[in-house]
Amino acid sequence: MKKIYFAFLMTFPLMSTSAVLAQTEQSVTLKITNVPTSQGKVLLTTADGKYYAMTDVKDFTAEVKLDNIPDGAYTIYAFHDSNGNHMLDKDEDNIPVEYCSIQQIEITGKSKVYQIKLVSIKDKVSNK
Repeated sequence: MKKIYFAFLMTFPLMSTSAVLAQTEQSVTLKITNVPTSQGKVLLTTADGKYYAMTDVKDFTAEVKLDNIPDGAYTIYAFHDSNGNHMLDKDEDNIPVEYCSIQQIEITGKSKVYQIKLVSIKDKVSNK
């Protein structure tokens, strides 16, 4: 009986520790807005490349779902791939010519939907 009791006492702390260390993983939806045309795809990735997605543009917007992503802070890179080459196209001055975005988001168990607005870097640079 003492052996069973001792085994239980040794196992219980391991079970409770693993529950505390486990992170909550969930699915989140990223709504991409300000897509300049209804053609092409939107490509999206986290800075570390662990989470990524690609989807078709519909009505100048796109919606991407990332599954099994733990709570935390993420840098999201997104762009509108208007010509289907799976690259962010740039001009001779290395300025993106396709709409894109770099955005920080904080994923928590509370929020499941995040907005990402694409912008034209080329237009911003030329207006200065």
